[in-house]
Order: sequence, then C-alpha cells, then structure tokens
Amino acid sequence: MTFIKRILPLVLNNRHHLLLFFTFSYFLLLAYGSLYPLTDWKWPETENWIASFESKTRYVPRSDIIINTFIYIPFGILISILLEKRINRKILIISATLIAAIVSLILESIQLFIPSRAHSFIDFYINTLGAFSGAFLYFFTSKASKLGAQLHQLRKNFFKAGRLTDLGLLVCIAWALAEISIIAPYISFNNFPTDANLANHSALATNHLASFSGIAFMLKVFAVMVLFSCTMRDRSNAILLSFLFISITLFLKTNLANMELPNEQLTGFLVGAAIFFVLQEKSQEYLLFCAIYALLFAYIINELNYPGITNNELATTFNWIPFTNESKRIFRLTEFLNITWIFLGLSYFINFFQGSKTVFIFLSGFISISVLCITMEWQQQWLDGANADISDIIVAIIAWSIPFAHPYIRQSKIDKAILKSTVNNKSSG
Repeated sequence: MTFIKRILPLVLNNRHHLLLFFTFSYFLLLAYGSLYPLTDWKWPETENWIASFESKTRYVPRSDIIINTFIYIPFGILISILLEKRINRKILIISATLIAAIVSLILESIQLFIPSRAHSFIDFYINTLGAFSGAFLYFFTSKASKLGAQLHQLRKNFFKAGRLTDLGLLVCIAWALAEISIIAPYISFNNFPTDANLANHSALATNHLASFSGIAFMLKVFAVMVLFSCTMRDRSNAILLSFLFISITLFLKTNLANMELPNEQLTGFLVGAAIFFVLQEKSQEYLLFCAIYALLFAYIINELNYPGITNNELATTFNWIPFTNESKRIFRLTEFLNITWIFLGLSYFINFFQGSKTVFIFLSGFISISVLCITMEWQQQWLDGANADISDIIVAIIAWSIPFAHPYIRQSKIDKAILKSTVNNKSSG
C-alpha cells in the first residue's frame, strides 16, 4: 500500500511517466489480444520457424486487416512521442516502426506455442503497416514539422489554448471515426475476400428501430456541436465548422461505401443542428448540461435499440472475459469507438466546469458510470442480437478515467477555480 501511495502520484503528476504508463498499458493490451486465451501452451512440433510462418500465409479476413492496422496506429504514435526527444528526428519514423515491428514479431512468435492462435507473416506485415502509419502521422503533425507547425498555428488562431481543448478535439475525431468505421466492411479490397457474416449484414439498414437511431444520432450531433462551441474561440465559427465537419463525416460514411444516408439520420442531423442553433445563445453551463444529458440518452438508446425481448430460456450468458468476443469484429470496433467517444465526451464536459473537487467528481462519476454500464450490459442477456459483454463496461470506465489522470487537464481545472475565487474576492472587497 505504501508503494502504491508513492508511485501513483508520481505517475499521475508527471507527463512523461504518464505517457510511459499508457504506452506500457497499451502494450499489455496488444499482448493480451494476441495471446488470448493464454492457455493450452504446447511446444511447437515444427523445427523450421520461418517455414511455419510461411505455411500460415493464407486467407486473411478483411476485418482482421482493418482492425490490426487500426490497433497498431496508436502504438506507433505512442512510441514516436516517447522517442522524439531521445533520438535524431530524421530516424524517428524508422525507429518507431522498427520497435513496433519487433514487438509484433515477438507476439506472433509466441503464438507458435498456442495451437489455438494463427501466426503468419501477413499479420506481422499488417501490424507493422499500422505502426508505420501512426509514426508517419505523428511525424508530420507534431510542432517540429512544417505541416505540424501550420496546424498548430491554425489551432492557436481558432481554438482555445490548453490540453482540455485538445481533449475536446480528440472526442470530435473519435466520433467521426466511430461513424466512418461502419463503412469498413464495404470498402473493396480486390486481393482479400470479405467476411461472410459482414457481407450479409447491412449496417445502415432501415427497420422499425430506425426512428430511435435517428433520435440517438440527433443527440450525438448536438453534443458534437457543443464540443466545437466549447473548444473554439468564436461561437459563430464553431457553428460553421461543426456543421461542415459533420457533413464531411456523413459524406465519407455513405459515399465511400456507395450507400444512401438513411432518412432518420439525415433528419437527426438537421434537427440536432437546429436545436443547437436555437440554444447557442444560452449560457455555456446550460449547453454543457444539455450535452451531458444528450450523450447519456444517446448511449442508453444505443444499448436498448434491439429488435425485441427473447424468452428467458433462450437468454445468452454474460461474458466476463474482456475483449474475447470475436463475432462481427468490425462492428465490435465501431461499438468500442462509440462508447469511447461518448464517455470521453462526458469526461470532457464535466472537466470543463470550473471547480477543484476533482477527486470527488471523478469517484462519483466512476461509480455512476459503472452502475449505468453494468445495468445496460446485463439486460442485454435478454435482447435479440445483443451481446452481454464486460468489455464495453471496461472501455467506458477507461474513457471516463483517462482525462482525470492527465496532470495538465487537472491543473487547468484547479487554476480556473483559483482564478475565479480570486476575482470574486477582489470584487467583494
């Protein structure tokens, strides 16, 4: 206990230690996902290690290609941030990619000892490509690059300063990724066959539940526009940019997959934008409260929006082992992204309030979110087409918690409270 009391404040109050902690935690998640079920270890029968890898070079589902690439992109970014001030910048991309490639090769090699896992060079190449994409993205968007310097100047001109604003922009990007990820099964890859279960599933199909999906989308659109209004310096610019951002996201979501935007979502977009336009003159605190409720109700609608209730005898069991549900993997990725951006958004809006009771707010939210998510997941045991899974609960709790762990976000909040208290004291004096 004494060790934890000494180490935890050190990790949470030092940016570099926090980054190292997140990178190592992400590595553990990669290892867990690559080596699950972590049982039935067996010494490989093959004597030729390379030949064993080549023999596994076979059909790779499109979902595996997309997911493995996206999973290693953050890993490449995290490694690049850690290496940036420690090596020559000219070799940053190569170094970060090489480290991630070594990690991937080690994990693929360990799979030799787990008969239920399939190791291959294809997986290694895909993982390396994802890490390279992450390192490449960070290299050309960091302040040290010309493009990065221009992007940071644009951010300085149009957006508020501080890490809290960075969090708000991250939430907006996460929302866009959650929406666009739905098109993944429909993107054409001539060299790779599609998953049968994905090809037969229409993510944008209209059914008798579409009206509820439209309401949830309306609430999400409203919350995204409030995010822009909180992060941008000028509210009129926020209206224009958020409307453009959402329109481009919907354009990519439908046109890249050659689909039509459902009427319910188009209506939800227009109504959500109209509601924000009407309420924009309200105080910022009022908009924040509305956005918090919008995200909560959108999450609840998504969790309950299934065809119907099954017979108790046909109810599915609750999955207590995280990140092991392999059914419809692309749609699980979309679900995780949806949960991530919603609860990151809740954390952002709560942190935006001025106040210094950070620990109390975090613990209250932690308990409330845990109860809400457990309730929503538990009832899915009796819903058609739903998977009662602890993974969603873990993702929601992590998304809520991460902003509170960031020292700059916490300090910014405390500084605001102190400044406000000082101003009030001077005014009363």
